[in-house]
Amino acid sequence: MRITRRDFVSGGAIAVGVGSAALVPATAFAVLPPSGIISVTPSEDVTGVTDRAAIQNAIDTLEAGGYGGIVEINAGPVYIDQRLIVRNRVTVRGKNGRGTEIMPGSSFNDSYMFEFLNRAVIGGVLTPVSQFNCRLEDLSIRVLGNASITAAVWARSWNEQCGLRNVLIWEHKKHAVMFTDAFGGTATFEIRECEFQAHANASASYSGLFMTTPNISGYTNAILHHVVVTGPVPNTNYTCIEARNGVNLLVTGGHVEQCEYGIYMTNRSNLSLNGFTGSPTSVVNLIGCAGDFSGKVFGSGVLKGGATGHVLRDNKLGNHVTTEQNPLVFP
Repeated sequence: MRITRRDFVSGGAIAVGVGSAALVPATAFAVLPPSGIISVTPSEDVTGVTDRAAIQNAIDTLEAGGYGGIVEINAGPVYIDQRLIVRNRVTVRGKNGRGTEIMPGSSFNDSYMFEFLNRAVIGGVLTPVSQFNCRLEDLSIRVLGNASITAAVWARSWNEQCGLRNVLIWEHKKHAVMFTDAFGGTATFEIRECEFQAHANASASYSGLFMTTPNISGYTNAILHHVVVTGPVPNTNYTCIEARNGVNLLVTGGHVEQCEYGIYMTNRSNLSLNGFTGSPTSVVNLIGCAGDFSGKVFGSGVLKGGATGHVLRDNKLGNHVTTEQNPLVFP
């Protein structure tokens, strides 16, 4: 395992260590100029112990410096034995498009592969809080059908400049991505140029992308650009994208396949679509609204081909709103 740090201020490269044992203490770079990259080369240790330790150490090092930075993982197979915790202002980036593939190792024993978590001392207690400027980029995350993994990515409270860019998540039996908290009010995040492909035996009790906001006074603004979500084959009453309890979902250029619902909305959530399609043969309902849905749906360029199913199924009204085969414009 080779780890180096490239500092943007000096323009140089500082060799930190060579060999899997040369791991750097979390405070080692705190005195260096804050902007930079820590590069990690996969070790080929299939247990996941070596790579996970090196990557987590790099993340913690950047957080300890106070200004964050980028952990850049070179292309190749990367195995982890437990979740990687992504800290505030830290981005984890692969190489060669999605040439860096992260998988559970033979010693993996956890419910998540990535957890985004920021903390602050409030009232003398270390408490989870909103997170800023942290992303996963240019990665392939392969879950390998591990049924113990609830979500490949668990985002506690993404906010400005947070989310995923050019990430493939595949072979998940439960969630690909799960957003759950939004501490203290409104949160905003973006998922761009990503693809989620469920395992053939994925559970219908889980959705590919799951988002909820338990704080009744706040909203989550979730922005999806060019995102493709595919359920299991054959379709098993699967939901590709699920937005609950105050999630404002903006989709610009998206596509779903192999599902009962492409997008399912509940409670206070709202949906705005611009260019969203479903497979003509494998999507039953492109959009679904739960019985407790109280938000609004807006859209243009919304298309679901095929002879059966519906563009919008409103379970609150107890009817199927439309079977339009042409692009649908909502008022």
